[in-house]
Amino acid sequence: YSQSEMCLPCHDFVMRDVEAEITFTEWNRIPEFAMSGSFPCQSCHMTVQPDGHHDHSFAGVDVDLTYPYGTSPQHYKVQALLETAAKLEFGAASYTLPSSVNSGDILEVPLTISSLTGHNLPSGTGFNREVWLEMVVLNGIDTIFQSGVIPNNYAPLNRNDPDLLLFTYYLLDEHGDTTYSITETHDFINESLGGLAYRYKLYEVLIPQGVSGELDVSVKMNFRPFRPEILALSNPDLVENLPVFNIDSISTKVAVK
Repeated sequence: YSQSEMCLPCHDFVMRDVEAEITFTEWNRIPEFAMSGSFPCQSCHMTVQPDGHHDHSFAGVDVDLTYPYGTSPQHYKVQALLETAAKLEFGAASYTLPSSVNSGDILEVPLTISSLTGHNLPSGTGFNREVWLEMVVLNGIDTIFQSGVIPNNYAPLNRNDPDLLLFTYYLLDEHGDTTYSITETHDFINESLGGLAYRYKLYEVLIPQGVSGELDVSVKMNFRPFRPEILALSNPDLVENLPVFNIDSISTKVAVK
């Protein structure tokens, strides 16, 4: 159980030459992991405990959805694991977040999203999973801008939001239509964040005339192990138990002149 090859039989699945679920291969394609042999899957998913033994609860990203929201036995282990998966930073190549902005102007909010993970994010049945940014700009109690905000843990994301940054992927059947069945897969669209990769995102926020004081800018990177729309097809009674985990959060203030 000390090397990633033990995980290979259940965590690499190719259908009609389509790499539908290839968590092992994603890890194996990163030289820092595969060639060194220093960072097997077990280093994150079977962490060493204070007494020197490895944790055999195999925390991943799934929890038992028969428990009410937030009470699954694995919930806090999954949360702790996901907090090591990626980080957010204000700023990007050739962009910095300004300390002030004029009312009536565009506030550019640049972000760098860096993966700290040895495989794609999301991975496994990534077509079921959602990783997205929740971005909010407030002026006091007034919302100036928001993207990726959901009213509750099981509400669907607004995928028509042009500002939404969503990491996931889609399986396509023989007709090119979206499918949720691995066995029907003929192609796929990969919109995940690669292992140890990074992504830039630039939000452009119009600051209305007459706004003054300070803007509170907050960004969260969220994870959901199932798209609620998919879960509702097979287990509608479990949808309300679907957790949303926070991977990372950052915030700052921008003065309005």
